[in-house]
Amino acid sequence: MNKSAIVLLSTLALSAGAQSPRTLLVREAEMTKPNRWETGVATRYQEVDSDLTQLKTWDFTPYARYGLLERVSLDAAAALRNAKTDGGGSEFGLGDFSLGVDFKMLMDVFGYPYLMPYARLILPTGDDDKGLGAGSVGGILGLSAGTTVNDDWHIVADISTTTYSDDDIEDVLKVGGALIYDFTKQNSLIAEAQYVQDDNCYGKDGEALLYMGGIIYRPNRRLSITLQGGASALDDSGLLGGAKVAYNF
Repeated sequence: MNKSAIVLLSTLALSAGAQSPRTLLVREAEMTKPNRWETGVATRYQEVDSDLTQLKTWDFTPYARYGLLERVSLDAAAALRNAKTDGGGSEFGLGDFSLGVDFKMLMDVFGYPYLMPYARLILPTGDDDKGLGAGSVGGILGLSAGTTVNDDWHIVADISTTTYSDDDIEDVLKVGGALIYDFTKQNSLIAEAQYVQDDNCYGKDGEALLYMGGIIYRPNRRLSITLQGGASALDDSGLLGGAKVAYNF
């Protein structure tokens, strides 16, 4: 292999995953460059209509990510939540705080296919009596896998489990996937689906299927904007929507 080819492959390997994660439901293995920062805000609106609860929530979550190593990124997020019940009550305040790490354990020289374990620590800063937080320290362990086909199609699969220090709060299982199509260098279409097993929200053996779709716009190599809308099914029914704006320094 000549020197120019080696330089090209090395550049591709180092730049792989330099853009922000584009998904809203599942985890995509896009890493922040070493010693660089990414900041942004994610919003999510969800209607929960189950046998256990009827609730409308709007989350506004500023976050920051830091590229610790080429394949390791750290992040922190602090949620603000507005929660409304069908009884007419409304609460607004600080939600739960999270700290996380992503480790792109396996990947090809081009950055895909990949395998990325990740973990999150949830701190109960939100008032659970007002529907603003879980009310207990929690932990998320997950695994994301993905690949790219024909340069334009990106496939993501993701599974995670959430456990809490309070034994009265049941574990939460999430399994999902995403499909992203780059129809231009700046614009992409995205579709996501996620199965959620959550007895705390949907009742005993309660489950929900969340599905969303939308568009991703990248006006330049540093800025990424995602807009999606969707709904939920199974033991929960209601509207679902979200947006994310991210900037890489």
